Amino acid sequence: RLRERLATARYADAVLVVDGSDDRRAWVAERLGLSRCFDVRRHVGAAAVALPHPGPAELGPGARVLAVAGIARPEQFFDDVRDAGFDVVRTLVFHDHHRYSSRDAARMQAEARTARAQAILTTEKDGVRLQAWLPFEPPLATVPLTLHVEPADEFQAFLADRLAAERSSAA
Repeated sequence: RLRERLATARYADAVLVVDGSDDRRAWVAERLGLSRCFDVRRHVGAAAVALPHPGPAELGPGARVLAVAGIARPEQFFDDVRDAGFDVVRTLVFHDHHRYSSRDAARMQAEARTARAQAILTTEKDGVRLQAWLPFEPPLATVPLTLHVEPADEFQAFLADRLAAERSSAA
């Protein structure tokens, strides 16, 4: 499970550390008494403009954007978007699992126009919740956020071994 309390680590076979250095992973593994510690890296994919929109279907790095997030850690999303090369000219934060309204959509568009943003950039999750108010002007664009566990081959082998052990003990 993700986002568990530290007290549950005694039941874990491994721990995943998001964006940790080698020293950080070693410290976490030692502190929790685990021999397996994997690194998780976040990656922002290509931004796709929500349709219908008459312009280009993709939005590239360097684009001026209003970044919008209704997720648990919005600042991390904003940092990731900046790291991906977008020019975040303004941000708007909503509560995690926010139910967007037409008023929210209008506010986003007004803020983006005021900031002279080329697009309103958000997560795929929030993009789905905003579809009812399309099209936006400036356009709404979404970016996929993916996680990569490293080293991938060791993690896959670890999972395969754990699954095989569980299957044999259940038989």
